[in-house]
Formats: sequence, C-alpha cells, structure tokens
Amino acid sequence: MTDTKLELSETPELSADNVREVLLYCLFNNDELIFGRPIVPVVSVEGIVYNFGFHKERLEECRAKVAHMISKLSSRFQKGDPSGGGSFLQMCVDHNGKQWGEQRSTQELLVLGIGLEILEIPWPRRMWKLLPGGVPHVVPYGSERPITELPDGAMYEGGG
Repeated sequence: MTDTKLELSETPELSADNVREVLLYCLFNNDELIFGRPIVPVVSVEGIVYNFGFHKERLEECRAKVAHMISKLSSRFQKGDPSGGGSFLQMCVDHNGKQWGEQRSTQELLVLGIGLEILEIPWPRRMWKLLPGGVPHVVPYGSERPITELPDGAMYEGGG
C-alpha cells in the first residue's frame, strides 16, 4: 500500500484547501483497489452531486480534524443548538459569518461529516425539491426530528 500521510494538525483551520486535503486522504489509492473495487472496508456516502467511498480506517483517523472543522460552522450545525440545523447553502459560511468555501468544498465537508456520523441529511432526496434552493437541510447526527411543515405546506415526519 502507498504510504500516505496527512500533515494537518488535529485542529485545522476551516478552509476549502484543508477540507479537500482530508477528503483526498480518506479516498482509496489505486493499490487498494482490485478491478476498481476496494479490498478493505469502505464507508459509502451519498453526496449532493457525487457519491463517495471512503477508506474506513483513514476516515476514522481524521475524525478529530473533521469534527474541528465542522465546529467552526454556524451554531445551527452543532449538536444541542435549538435551530434544528440549516440549509446546505448555509454551510459555506463559518460561525463568524465569513465565507470559507463554495458548494464543492461544502459538499466535501458534508460527506466527511456524514461518513463519520457527525452530520446527517434527515429527509430523503425526493424531498429536497421542496426545500429552499432544492438542496437538503443538514442537521447534527442524531438530532431530534419533529414533524415538520415543508415549504409546500405538507407535513412530513423527518427521517430517511
């Protein structure tokens, strides 16, 4: 196997470059695939535009880094916040109101968070078109999901 090493500290700055570095580190190397299939356990995550397959051990190795970067997002994405999460579109702004990335890097942080069960998308993809911007609502993993009124007035009990 390729000897890959991630040079980021355990408390990396929330930036598109740092998120990308962690994402690439957690993906499979060519020598970990046989006929395009992983030879070690994989964590599969459905993203907004792309699906990802992460190397389970390397993803877990990056838990503290990913959790730290997610902690720099708005409080609405933190466990215990009463707001109940926020739109995917709001994830590109940090807790100081500064834009740290674009949708691509936001999706990368989201799928890392989902793969580590730090974040989740509580409603199925078919419901996204009813949400602002046609993108999912993102919540901290394990958040309560009360019955919610969606933009079309329909009532829906959260959950996959």
